[in-house]
Amino acid sequence: DSGSDGTAERVAAEFPQVRLIRSQKRLYAGDGRNLAIPLANAPLIAFMDADCHVEPDWVDAVLAAQQRPNLVAAGAVHNGSTGSLTGWAYYFCEFNLWAAAPGAPAREIDEAAGCSLSMKRAAFDRFGPFPWGSYSSDSAFARRMRDAGHRVLFWPAARVYHHYDRGLREFLGHQSLHRHAYAAVLCRQRGLSRLDRLGRIL
Repeated sequence: DSGSDGTAERVAAEFPQVRLIRSQKRLYAGDGRNLAIPLANAPLIAFMDADCHVEPDWVDAVLAAQQRPNLVAAGAVHNGSTGSLTGWAYYFCEFNLWAAAPGAPAREIDEAAGCSLSMKRAAFDRFGPFPWGSYSSDSAFARRMRDAGHRVLFWPAARVYHHYDRGLREFLGHQSLHRHAYAAVLCRQRGLSRLDRLGRIL
């Protein structure tokens, strides 16, 4: 936890069996995962985000997905802010790759959304850590896997609902920031020169 909304205090009070790690510095999701995973003992690791909620059977669905040989599984992401126009806009801009109707079949895909992500510990040991200090660390992680011949298992039964209730100005600012971060992560990962980047822009 690196927030200030009282979540850490609630977890500590209601779930004393959970090991809670706190950071005074605000962290990107990938940074928090990089700090926490080495302290975990389980052979399976699962993630969701602070702005999401899951179905009651989410853990069971994650465990079922991890019975497959794929190293990483991504669950379906649904819009949890159906009464908000910016909620829908955010959802279609960020999570359209992981939209799925109930009962949709599993299949392999190339990207993973960190808000509904699970993996075998071997995946992190081999392809981790997540890139530090940026958004889009989940996409970069999946790209490393894909370059090594491993694809993400899309498992629609693991359902996550994302919430977004902010205004249009903040939404547009976030989209600009997120797209810039995605491009920067890709450029670093691919080692693209200035000339390469200019060619892609053109």
